[in-house]
Amino acid sequence: MPSLKSIRTILAIFLILTGIKLAYDWREISLLENKNSYETLESALISQDWEEADRQTSHIILHEAKGKKSMLTPLTNISLLEVENFPCDELLKIDELWLRYSNSHFGFSIQKTIWDVPEENDRALIENKTRFDREVGWSSQKASTFNFSLSAPKGHLPSYQWIIKTSVKIDGLYLYKFNAFLKRIKQCSSM
Repeated sequence: MPSLKSIRTILAIFLILTGIKLAYDWREISLLENKNSYETLESALISQDWEEADRQTSHIILHEAKGKKSMLTPLTNISLLEVENFPCDELLKIDELWLRYSNSHFGFSIQKTIWDVPEENDRALIENKTRFDREVGWSSQKASTFNFSLSAPKGHLPSYQWIIKTSVKIDGLYLYKFNAFLKRIKQCSSM
């Protein structure tokens, strides 16, 4: 059976060759893939496979942020603007699944309550991020240091590996994306 990657490649070639005619069909394929991603996320959460659920969460976030373009381009970068405009319905859907299957131990809204959205200056962001990391048990942002169990501190998951993978930490963009995502959670929750 062909892999999803080879199917994407074939469809990308068709899209290029046939142009706009396939745009509608492409959107349908993207929606189907998205539905399957949510089913995979929910299945991992039900079985308390927190590591797989974290991977699926990153996958969904990256694809949602990129939209239809994600089928054609590698997910190597997500812009600050894409973080700030992340679709609320998708964000709340992911959060609701994490909350439900972890008995409100994990989820974005749990993390939002821990994060103080500081003034937009570097020092306040760094101090808040240090405090947040300590409270949720993130000693470093390496995947190998995450605790994928319910014994982890409240708010430990989902991780933000998708930000780390798409940012150069040296330029500080990681911190701004992290702050912007938590602000977006707050905005979406109050709608």
